[in-house]
Amino acid sequence: MKTKLIYFPMVLIFISCQTKTQKIKTNLTVLEKDKKNCIQPINNFKIKPEIYIVNAETASEIKLPTGSKIKFPKNAFTDKKGNRIKGKVTIKWNEYHTLTDILLSGIPMKYDSAGVEKDLISGGMFTISAKQKDQEIQLAEGKTAQIDIASINDTPCMNFYELDKKNGDWNYETTKKATPIEQKDSVKPEESYTIIDVSVNTDQFPELTNKSIVGWKTTQILTTKEKKILNRNDNKCSLTSSEKTNNYTLNVISKNNLITSVSVTPYLFEDAMKKTSKLNQDIQSDYIKLLAYQNKMEKRQNLRSICIKGFGTFNWDICHQANRQQIVASLNLPRKIDFNYVSLFLITPQDNCIVKYGLNDLKNFSFNPSLKNCIIAILPDNSIYVSEEEDFKKINKSSKSYEFELVNSNIKLNEGGDLTNCLKDLF
Repeated sequence: MKTKLIYFPMVLIFISCQTKTQKIKTNLTVLEKDKKNCIQPINNFKIKPEIYIVNAETASEIKLPTGSKIKFPKNAFTDKKGNRIKGKVTIKWNEYHTLTDILLSGIPMKYDSAGVEKDLISGGMFTISAKQKDQEIQLAEGKTAQIDIASINDTPCMNFYELDKKNGDWNYETTKKATPIEQKDSVKPEESYTIIDVSVNTDQFPELTNKSIVGWKTTQILTTKEKKILNRNDNKCSLTSSEKTNNYTLNVISKNNLITSVSVTPYLFEDAMKKTSKLNQDIQSDYIKLLAYQNKMEKRQNLRSICIKGFGTFNWDICHQANRQQIVASLNLPRKIDFNYVSLFLITPQDNCIVKYGLNDLKNFSFNPSLKNCIIAILPDNSIYVSEEEDFKKINKSSKSYEFELVNSNIKLNEGGDLTNCLKDLF
C-alpha cells in the first residue's frame, strides 16, 4: 500500500462573526458601518479580542503568544467615578503586525501633519481595554500600564501614536528607540517534529493494513539539511521496522545518492481530525491563534516599550517618506458593482504599508514607483479582485491618470488565512 500526504491541517481556522447587516441592490450582505467609530473592519470580519484575567489589587504581567507583554501595577484600576476597583478584571487585547491583520482590522493608516496627509508604516499596533463584569473601567490616576510589543519591523526608532476613534486622527505622543531582540535558535515545542510527505510501500507491514495514513511523523528533531533532503520530490523511500512499537525507520535516497534515515511513526487521518477538532472548539479564539501563529513565523526584530495612561488603540509608526508619484486613478471591474460597498486598498509589502482608499480618494492616488505595489478590492460578497502585475509598470513619470484593470483572484475571503494566501500569491 502506498501512502501520500495529501492533507495535513496544521492550522484550520474558520471565522464566524454575527454582525448587524443591511441589504443592498446587489442582494449581497455587508457589514453595517458604525458612524461613531473610525475603525471599520472588512465585511463580516470584526476580530474578537484575546481575553485575559488579572487581579486588580496585585501587580500582574500578561505574557502574550507573540512575545509581547502587558504589565499592570497593583491597584491599577478605577471606575469612571474614580472609585478603586477590587477583584478580577477582564483585559481585552488585539495586536496587529502583518499586512493581513492590519488590513482586516479596519484601522485607518493615515496621519495628518500640518495639513499634509501621510501614510503610516506600522511597527506594531494594539488595542487594549478593561472591564469588570459589564462595566468599562480605566487606569487609576497616576498609574500606567507598560506595553512591550515584539515588533517584526527592524526600524530602530519610531513614533508612538494614540488613535482618536471618533475622527480617525492619530495623536502623536512620543518618539522612542527600540531594544533589539536577541535571536535564539532554540527549537520550540511545536517544532519538535515534522510531518513528512512521501510515497512509501507498506505492504510488508500487516499492522498498517487498512490504516488511513496521511503522512509520517518524525520522532526526532530534524536538522535544516535533513529537512531539505526530505522535501525533495524525486526521493526514493523505503520503510523498515524498528524495535519500538509503532515506530519505523524511513530510509530516503536522494537524487545524488545521499541516504538519510529518520525514525518515524505513522500519522493517521484520525490524528489529524483530533487536532482539527481541538482547534475548532472556539472559532474566534482559533482566529487569534492563527494571527499569533502567523506572527511567530515572522522574525521578531525589536521590543518597543511604552507606558500608557489610558486604554484605546495605539500604534508604533513612521511616516512613509519615499518620493511618491501622484495620479488620478480609476478602476475597472469585469462585473458591475457599486464601489461604495467595496473595500479598496493599496498595498506596498516591502514597507508593510497599507493605504485604504474610497472612491473620492482616487483623484489623489499616490504610490512609490520604486517598490512593488498592488491594489486589492474586496467586494461585498467577499470575493477578492486585484490589479494586474504590469499595471504599475505601465505608469511612467509623465502619467497624470491611469485606469487599473482589476481581475478576479479566484480567492474568496471566508477566513483570515484566505487573505494571507492571496498576499502570498501576489508577492
